[in-house]
Amino acid sequence: MWFTGIDWADTHHDVVVLDHEGALCLRLRIDHTAAGVASLITRLRALTGPDHQDEMICVLETKTNLLVTALLKANFVPYPINPKTVDRWRPVSGAKSDLLDAYTLAKIARSDWRDLRPLHLPEQGLQELQLLVRDQQGLIGAQTRLANQLRACLKAYYPVVLDAFDKGTTLQKSLLAFIVAYPTPEQAHQASVEELTQIFKQARHPHPLPCAQRVWPLLQQPHLEASAAVVHAKSRLAQTLVAQLHTLMAQIHDYDLAIEELYQQQDEYEVFASLPNSGKRLGPRLLAELAVIDPHEATVAVAQQLAGTAPVTKQSGNSRYVVQRQACSKTLRATVYLLAAESCKNISWARAYHDQKKKQGKKSATIFRGLANTWLRIIWAMRRKKETYQEDTFVQAQARHAPAAA
Repeated sequence: MWFTGIDWADTHHDVVVLDHEGALCLRLRIDHTAAGVASLITRLRALTGPDHQDEMICVLETKTNLLVTALLKANFVPYPINPKTVDRWRPVSGAKSDLLDAYTLAKIARSDWRDLRPLHLPEQGLQELQLLVRDQQGLIGAQTRLANQLRACLKAYYPVVLDAFDKGTTLQKSLLAFIVAYPTPEQAHQASVEELTQIFKQARHPHPLPCAQRVWPLLQQPHLEASAAVVHAKSRLAQTLVAQLHTLMAQIHDYDLAIEELYQQQDEYEVFASLPNSGKRLGPRLLAELAVIDPHEATVAVAQQLAGTAPVTKQSGNSRYVVQRQACSKTLRATVYLLAAESCKNISWARAYHDQKKKQGKKSATIFRGLANTWLRIIWAMRRKKETYQEDTFVQAQARHAPAAA
């Protein structure tokens, strides 16, 4: 066997290959170009031959670089590794260079490759779905940051807007339309109920007239006033943020449509769509993150560890304590925690679990972690049996196991 360490960068990659005895077989630097990567593939094939790429263990600190895609296309299996692991392997001297890092990765490959997880990309449709839901989550995060920035901007010169509309969010279309029509308090003061009604109607507010009748008196009341300079500057910023939010909200909606189309094409669509409160986002996120694990080849413990819901027990001598698992998929962890939180709203057994743990003094994060762990067991059973969610089935199983658990 051969063990390859690749220290990747934006413009070049350093490569070191060791054989099973630890002898140096190859050391080179390639450019991050099609020609450079092709030369690496050629050199690796010269070592393995055309039919033994599986005997080449390639370890590197990323799983998203185009180099990874090239290795997979050439039938070389990459083994992504956490950069923190490499830090622990560095020489005691603290010396660091790209070539030395590549050599360290090759040594890790030679000694620990059986403990590393190979990277196998899912089929194209599932991979695209996974990328879309993750990218959409990034866009939603950007939307939240813009909304918070708009809130701070309005507080600086136009707080009546926040008082007039729902204080929970600045993403209401009626609020955004109001700012476009009346970017300053002086302009808003001159608005009539009829004008407000028309604006809210165009923003598709469900009750434009009652909303206008509620907002208009607030605009007529005296309010603290910012200086003219602040009003001029912040009103421009507010309109800029509103324009960005309009664009981003439309793009997120387009993502919803694309995700739903791919989601419905997946083999396990009906299984995940049957989960309570799965909706247009939670269901696709769960499927995209979990469908890459075969429920017939891996136990639910693998999914629980990946999601970070399975805690880590640390023991030394007479000391023993349990901590949260940090090495996990943060995306999957956030998704299953959201599933747990949503299920407490309208699922009787989940609400009962939540209330029981609250009485025991448990924190919400601990409760949701335990509930998410249970949901993963349910999802795993559903996937293995290819069945949709049936609450009665779970409740009956819970009752059967209750005496044994006690």
